[in-house]
Amino acid sequence: MAIPNSAIDGETTAVATLSPNAGVGGDKVAAEIKTAPSPFDNQYGDADIVLRTADGTDFYVHKNILRMSSAFFQTMFSLPQPLEDPRKPADEGPVLHSSAKLDVLPVYEESRALNSVLRWCYPEVIHNPASSTVAQISLSLIPAQKYEMEYVVRKLTKKLRTLRHHRPLEVFAEAFYRDLEDIAADAADSFCYPSLPPTYEQRKQMPTYPIGLYSLHMNDVPASLYFQLLEHHHKVASAPDPRKIPHFRLLSKSSFMTEHGPMGQQRSSPVSPSHPFHDDPRANVLVCSADGCQFFVIANLLSYSSTVLEQMLNAADTTPDNATRDHPLDRQLGLPEDGQTLALLLQLCYPAPDPDLAHGSIEEKLADLSRLLDAARKYKVARAVDFVQHQFIAIASEVSPMRLYFTASWQKWQDGMREAAVHCVYEVADEYVPEMELGTAAEYRRLLVYRQKCREIILARYDPMPVPTQGSRPAHAKYFSKESWLSEPSDVRFWLAVHRRVHENVSAARDPTFNVEALYASFARAGSLQHGTNGRGNKMPSLQDLLEASGELGQVCAILTSRRYTDNPLS
Repeated sequence: MAIPNSAIDGETTAVATLSPNAGVGGDKVAAEIKTAPSPFDNQYGDADIVLRTADGTDFYVHKNILRMSSAFFQTMFSLPQPLEDPRKPADEGPVLHSSAKLDVLPVYEESRALNSVLRWCYPEVIHNPASSTVAQISLSLIPAQKYEMEYVVRKLTKKLRTLRHHRPLEVFAEAFYRDLEDIAADAADSFCYPSLPPTYEQRKQMPTYPIGLYSLHMNDVPASLYFQLLEHHHKVASAPDPRKIPHFRLLSKSSFMTEHGPMGQQRSSPVSPSHPFHDDPRANVLVCSADGCQFFVIANLLSYSSTVLEQMLNAADTTPDNATRDHPLDRQLGLPEDGQTLALLLQLCYPAPDPDLAHGSIEEKLADLSRLLDAARKYKVARAVDFVQHQFIAIASEVSPMRLYFTASWQKWQDGMREAAVHCVYEVADEYVPEMELGTAAEYRRLLVYRQKCREIILARYDPMPVPTQGSRPAHAKYFSKESWLSEPSDVRFWLAVHRRVHENVSAARDPTFNVEALYASFARAGSLQHGTNGRGNKMPSLQDLLEASGELGQVCAILTSRRYTDNPLS
């Protein structure tokens, strides 16, 4: 279909074209093709190729300029071009004011991004696009890197670096997304070392950034990297002489994550699985694991629990080895999982009580659960998925709530995230956990803000505040800390009990307040609370204070039960 001259003059025309974002079927969709503004509207009729954006805008450009600006286009235009198909209708494709036809090259960028990056390629009289903010630089930098525009990338990264002192977190995130490690490290130093420029006069002009500062541009940065940044800021702020602290550097992913996965370490030695499938006379299928374990099972029970296993059983070998068996089998099925995993999975396919995990360390049990979860999702055994979720929450909430938080976030276990968040309030110090590699800075930020709000509610009930550090009374709970925020373990146990009761009420849509007097009395009888003070003589909250605190904790807990907690960062 020919495009009339009016389209080239800047108007729009409905044409049939194959959208770059069209479905797999390749159906043609009606789209309005627009012409880009000057200088990409072919005002002088000398353009020799058209770049068509994802939102249907044609940019009339010059191959020579693209060749000089972009290694990508230089390579593309050097390749032999296909001969013109004589069967192609004469009026197909866009035309110039004359009758000469131009090739149309679809690109996946939107018109704003392509317009921005192309202006960097053309002479400066064209007017370079605005580049005073990180968002404006990013708009051009993404396609410039994609199309290997070395000069443009160099100009944009130089501008990005100049913003690091006043927008350190935005620059840090953008540099991370674009694999610009040196700029990311410089931005991190600007965030952590704001008072150490070369001269005293420059020091007075530099802003100071609190550790709780945040930018939405950080949302997709890995939580592990955000932790590294906060930890470095804490080291600098705590050091007597910050100049002696080495500059920030980006660390690679933990080898723990690479070798062992997110949920635990492999067992050091094989475990002989315990199971009831040794020689059931009712069994009609033999299931074999990758490590040689054999399970004699009933096909109908497996088919009922898993449609995937049902299909595999229907296609399984119907000539198993029955030489040593009194009751012949119908089929034999080999599966790639190990015996320990299959022992748990197959028991969860039967109408029987939940199986017990094999003895071992917490790390080994988490690893067993990790492999079971992979198998349960692979074979679509819903009961096994639920079993893993409940077991993991029960094991990890007490011993490593931070690990539970990021694992639950990754697995979309809302109950696990909420349970972990409550326990994280009472952690002694912020430490790295490998599951941070699974999460984002946005998820970590939500947890840190929630935790800080809860701690402030609790600390406000003391007089004086029971903090272990010497000096003046702190104004609020810390956003990130390496030291305990409550001085007595008994205080931690008491407030965790209060918090859990509040959280249970909120999750069940009940009033968050409860009979705090009975809980208070039980701790007093146990000797944890003596005559209204804790072990260091700090005055414990009154019953009225506890009622008020439970109500306020309930309001904060409500964030955990809403979509806002998982979909949007808190301010």
